[in-house]
Amino acid sequence: EALSSIDQLILEKGRVLWEAMHGQSPGIFDAGFWQTRLLDWTMRDDDFRADLFRFVDILPCLKSGAQVSSHIKELLLRKERDLPAIMKAALRAASGGLASGLVSEALRASVVEMAGRFIAGRNASEALPALQKLRSEGVLNTLDLLGEMAHSRTEAERYLQRYHELIDTLSAHWPKSGDDRANISIKLSGLVPHVQSHHLKQSVRQHVETLRPLLRHAMEKGVFVYFDMEEWERHEITFSTFETLLAEKEFASCP
Repeated sequence: EALSSIDQLILEKGRVLWEAMHGQSPGIFDAGFWQTRLLDWTMRDDDFRADLFRFVDILPCLKSGAQVSSHIKELLLRKERDLPAIMKAALRAASGGLASGLVSEALRASVVEMAGRFIAGRNASEALPALQKLRSEGVLNTLDLLGEMAHSRTEAERYLQRYHELIDTLSAHWPKSGDDRANISIKLSGLVPHVQSHHLKQSVRQHVETLRPLLRHAMEKGVFVYFDMEEWERHEITFSTFETLLAEKEFASCP
């Protein structure tokens, strides 16, 4: 079947574009160049991934190139971190020097774009369209709140309140039972500050007391809760907290 004139034109334009870009790759001042390398190293190194997401978490608060450069140095360019030479050189340039402005802007652009692949929104309401789109495609999901380990009671209380708000928002738009009900993942490190793994009983008691009202709220709203394992050094606290809660009568029947 002969191609129409418009199809032929599209095909010709496509060939021109392909030949023009053939063999080309993004340069070091291109966001695509750094996004590829950030994603690659993120998949290889759990520690780097954690720090990168901390950087993503605070990125909206950084108002200048100097602030971006400073946090790149603090979070991503750790002395003990073994990075590929090209990425290490770029991060050093981004944290100071003549090229810092250009490189940090390219890094910032790549991180912002990459964040869109992992972060559904700045809050639960903003995330709803992305989550509903996934659900319409038959993709089950669990929602996590970005945040670091709590270092104060104020931080932990704020983090806990955000989870209560997340439960309320999601439960208003999802069924209260079945596989496709709302799902959330919780990080215990953000809920209880100053946890010490060698004080197991005390740490577990603190976590249980903090989580009990949250689990009650989730059960009431029909929201499923996952416990994130996080670091290995905390695994005994996580397991013991989980087992203690599910052994309690009010949670024993929780599906």
